[in-house]
Formats: sequence, structure tokens, C-alpha cells
Amino acid sequence: MGKVVILSDVVSSPAIADAGTIDVGSAGGKLFAIKPDSMGLAECPWPTFGRNPRHTGRVLK
Repeated sequence: MGKVVILSDVVSSPAIADAGTIDVGSAGGKLFAIKPDSMGLAECPWPTFGRNPRHTGRVLK
């Protein structure tokens, strides 16, 4: 993926849609769907916002 320029403040956390796009909302009231070159989440222990599917940020030890 190259550089993406959005000429408005981004006011939402990025979300990965079912189609694989990265969706963000802007202060101008627009939704941007960015198509990345990669496929899916990174192979790492914390690949999503909030760590788990419920986005709680809770870490179980």
C-alpha cells in the first residue's frame, strides 16, 4: 500500500471490514475504505485494537 492522503481529520479508529478494506471516518462526514496490499491481521500477539474480539483491552495471565 502506498501513501494515502485524507484532506480532513480522521475521527475514528481504523476498522478492518469483511471485504478486507481498512475503513476510517473523517470529520468531513465521509467514510474512506482503503484497500491494502496485505491480507488479514498480522501474525502477532496483539493484532487488533483492544486485543480481543470484544475490544476490551483485557489481558488474561
